[in-house]
Amino acid sequence: MNEAQASADTRAVFDDIRTTMGVAVVNLVWRRLAVVPSVLQWSWQTLKPHYSSGAIPAAAWIFREQLELPVVKQFNANELDRLKHELIDTSVIDDILRSYERGNALNLIALHHLQMCLNSDNDSDEKSELNDKQSSNDLLDSCQSANQSSDAQFGDIPGLPPLANLSDPLQSLVARSTEVWVPSNYSGVSPSVFRHLTPWPKLLLLLVSRLEELERVSVPTIDSLATQALKMADRHAAKLGEGSGGLKELNNTDRQWLQEVLDVFINGVLARGVIIVPTMRLQIA
Repeated sequence: MNEAQASADTRAVFDDIRTTMGVAVVNLVWRRLAVVPSVLQWSWQTLKPHYSSGAIPAAAWIFREQLELPVVKQFNANELDRLKHELIDTSVIDDILRSYERGNALNLIALHHLQMCLNSDNDSDEKSELNDKQSSNDLLDSCQSANQSSDAQFGDIPGLPPLANLSDPLQSLVARSTEVWVPSNYSGVSPSVFRHLTPWPKLLLLLVSRLEELERVSVPTIDSLATQALKMADRHAAKLGEGSGGLKELNNTDRQWLQEVLDVFINGVLARGVIIVPTMRLQIA
């Protein structure tokens, strides 16, 4: 859902998400959940306490620190020369990528937790066990907390250009980018980060070419690294305990729809996204 098309109530949730999560961009997953307002409200009600307490941001920070990424090479002299006019905006580009890198990690852990809520039979013993676990927030030392806070600060990030407003070559490049990221069985989902990078087409083309190369030669593969990331995110999500939402607030139709959306975003978008975005960012750091 485009924010401009959202109802006033939905825009209010989006504003709350931006403020509470400390992100500059409302991630695609929240815009997708907004298609069914009752699901958006329930999901945010369930997760907001874990954002407000700092538990999800802390877990996401530790998760990102633990991630294994592919080995990438930085741009050579010829590539830097071709990109010299676009790399004038390096700080803006880095803020865009860092915003998505942070948002993807936050959302992967949060959506894992929503999935656990949906799959739970609400057994009180299970809830007690979850609440007794030490949260990721308790594991951060002062240095990590300072780094996490700094990581949540962004400059002015340009708006997301509508796909229809892009030239045909740029639309084709976004489609090519999406093929690198999204598994074929989840086709139809287009990560927003590539559209956000279209003001720098030479850079985007080079980054996509590098990703395609990694798909062919990376050991370990992006898929295997994504599988490891899913397991780590699952462990962090299990430490969050209960949210303030309740399954009784979702009817069966909404619950089934949410399950399907969670599968698409966890396995079809975020699992590889938490690997791909920092891999792109490393190349221009």
